[in-house]
Amino acid sequence: MAKSKLTQVAIYGKGGIGKSTISANVSAALAACNKKILQVGCDPKHDSTRLLMNGRNITTALDYLKATEPNDYNLNDIVFHGYRDVACVEAGGPEPGVGCAGRGIISTFKLLEDLGIKEINFDYTIYDVLGDVVCGGFAVPIRREYADRIYVVTSGEYMSIYAANNILKGIKNYDHGKKRIGGIIFNQRGVADEEGRVQRFAKAVNLPICVNIPRSDEFAIAEQEGMTLTERFPHSSMREKFEQLAGLIIENGELYGANPLEDIDLEETVLGFKVKDSNCRNEKEKAGVNDKNKTVESDSVKLDHSTANERFNRKIVEKKDPKSFISKSLLYREPLHGCAYNGSIGVSIQVTDAISLSHGPASCAHMANNAVTSIGRRAMFERGAVLTSNIIPPLQSTDMDESVMVFGGMDLLRKKVEKCLKEKPAALIITTSCTPGISGDDLDHILQMGTEECPIIPIKADGDMAGDYLQGVIMSHLEIARYLIDKKVKPVGNKVNIIGERSVGRNAENNHKIVEELISSLGLEINCRFIKNTTVENIKNLLLADYNILAMDDYMGRMLKDFLENEYGAKFFPHRLPVGFYETKQWLQGLASLYQKEDVLTDMLLAKEDEFTRRLNELKPYLKGKKILIVMYMRNIDWLLETIFALEMEVIQVNIINSCMDDRFLSRYLDRVKLVENYEFVNEGEELAELQPDILLTNYNTTVIKGDFFCDTIPYNPGCGFFSGLDLASRWKEIFNKNIKESWKNDREHFTKYFA
Repeated sequence: MAKSKLTQVAIYGKGGIGKSTISANVSAALAACNKKILQVGCDPKHDSTRLLMNGRNITTALDYLKATEPNDYNLNDIVFHGYRDVACVEAGGPEPGVGCAGRGIISTFKLLEDLGIKEINFDYTIYDVLGDVVCGGFAVPIRREYADRIYVVTSGEYMSIYAANNILKGIKNYDHGKKRIGGIIFNQRGVADEEGRVQRFAKAVNLPICVNIPRSDEFAIAEQEGMTLTERFPHSSMREKFEQLAGLIIENGELYGANPLEDIDLEETVLGFKVKDSNCRNEKEKAGVNDKNKTVESDSVKLDHSTANERFNRKIVEKKDPKSFISKSLLYREPLHGCAYNGSIGVSIQVTDAISLSHGPASCAHMANNAVTSIGRRAMFERGAVLTSNIIPPLQSTDMDESVMVFGGMDLLRKKVEKCLKEKPAALIITTSCTPGISGDDLDHILQMGTEECPIIPIKADGDMAGDYLQGVIMSHLEIARYLIDKKVKPVGNKVNIIGERSVGRNAENNHKIVEELISSLGLEINCRFIKNTTVENIKNLLLADYNILAMDDYMGRMLKDFLENEYGAKFFPHRLPVGFYETKQWLQGLASLYQKEDVLTDMLLAKEDEFTRRLNELKPYLKGKKILIVMYMRNIDWLLETIFALEMEVIQVNIINSCMDDRFLSRYLDRVKLVENYEFVNEGEELAELQPDILLTNYNTTVIKGDFFCDTIPYNPGCGFFSGLDLASRWKEIFNKNIKESWKNDREHFTKYFA
């Protein structure tokens, strides 16, 4: 026997509008015409099929998924047969307040398909769908592979019509001009001007009113007895309404396209008055917010180096003053650079005696782990440097799966927290990925499981819902500080903290050794690295240090400085960690002056100046007169420019690319360089080749740039100390000391491609 063609019908409407009653009666009317019917309830209330099942509630697909092992799945366990053999399925949903009902709809459809529902020879499938929100799983039934015909149920209440209009918007997004709407089902409620409202709406969206269902006590009587009206009152005029609708479906009546109204037009059409528009758009246009070609200009800062100990004389025009601790991308509404989850994990694993717990799928933890350990593996293989937190990070995961995503992951999280606490970490830092953010898992309920010996620190990143990578970094620093720093601790002298080191820097530990040597040369010691390769105890005792030193004077560094000053009264040394000869000399002299230790510097500075001059003279014969072009994200390269100018090289141009890490450019060489802000790299760098540099310096991979010049990479985290610039320039000497053009292997092309 040939398989008949299945027709799938989706009935959408606002919650409580009567769509389940209508769906059940339509199924009953179709079954009375000797049609084989499947009705699928797509509403967390799971009451769509109750009248077809004589008032009985059936096992929902989601309850079944939760309680049954995958190997035991059977279609007969979730498909029940009711009035006139109508097959009934309920998707169900999670407990109110947790989980994601929309995701549950997706899981239900997948389960039905996997168990072979399409192999059963139904004539019609009726989907009864909640239409308050037409997104995620609730939008699945209006996809073209699931619905051949769509009916929209509404009353004359404004919010019911509003939901109907939203449903049309959802259909339009899927259909792109195709016609699948059967019309409007008008379920009367008896409100004022109800018929006029629905008729005006139907006319405005070019849809017919297929059936007009008046209020009737017969519905209440039938429902009280657990039956459809079609079954309870076989000779009722109301039954004829559903037979009329069933006839339209069987006759394959005319279909219409979706033409939803804008909200303002909807209010004018339905309510009869025009809502006054706000001037927000005009105000934004005046402010330049909507100018897509407008980018944030960097703040140019002129540094005066007449003395070694002075504070930088800065001419700064701040573009925006964030009133809360948000990343640059969020502040300027830029595209998100990465996700807050990854940023948070990158910081939390730096607390080496704590456990960083990822609350999310295993895949999220896997990717975060790879991002962290790739740096450690490379450092170990290339230089033999062992970065413990970057090779074996203290990272664990709750490994949320499909069922947990639907029902919420709080039980899973509690069990994982209990397991982690048995390992007796000094703290437990929990970061949420997208999934618990969607399902509504509340970390605050877990905090009481923490103890004085092991506090629980929640980082509610929710994947990228909280923001980008930098936002996650900021959130971790702030929350860890608030939960751990002991405000009762007092400074003891001769101690400093390092604040805001980047968690992804390959040379972070080498830089730390250099800084540690510089600090110890003054008889000082580092108290805490906040937050890099540190411990809970060190963070608790952060206030033991007299002064704090920013690792980077960038957007995040300045934000952390403001935070620690305002909330903990922390004092900051005026200069960041030094890079290059001038900065290192100035930095040491300033620190020595602060702690009255100037006498220990004289001999060391003289020796460093002699070494700098000697190395400079060795490089100059190879590099003097060479032309350099710079393309970078970094905002502070004076360490590089001082070396270039000392070598008597020429800087053709400095091109600054918009960066998520900072929003201002600082330099004491502004009068000696041509600065191009908001540079965009296009056409494989053809415009760069036209400038004919000898060397192109960038922060990123340059293998696609074409041109007769060499490329080298500026470290995104440059080395600290006196000789940062000279160490980089020594690589350029090697370039020009070799005539690779004449190599019989034609190595020049390979060298240019791979040297960076």
